[in-house]
Amino acid sequence: MNARDNLNPARLESAIDRPSERIKVIWGAENIAAKIGCSADFVRDRLSKEAGSPVRKVCGRWCAVEVDLIRFVRVGPG
Repeated sequence: MNARDNLNPARLESAIDRPSERIKVIWGAENIAAKIGCSADFVRDRLSKEAGSPVRKVCGRWCAVEVDLIRFVRVGPG
């Protein structure tokens, strides 16, 4: 019996579905601001316009992927 014989849907899901690797999107300028300790105005008027900023407007709502936002605040663009 080889390793592929032991693979079933539940084992596959447990192998690839790691909570630490899930993408968390922060929605709303207020929530983004709360995460990094600034104002919603700063998120909308300054941070969103910085080169390489992870803050985007999607369907009229501000959002950012949490890990990208934290990385940007820590080390800057690129």
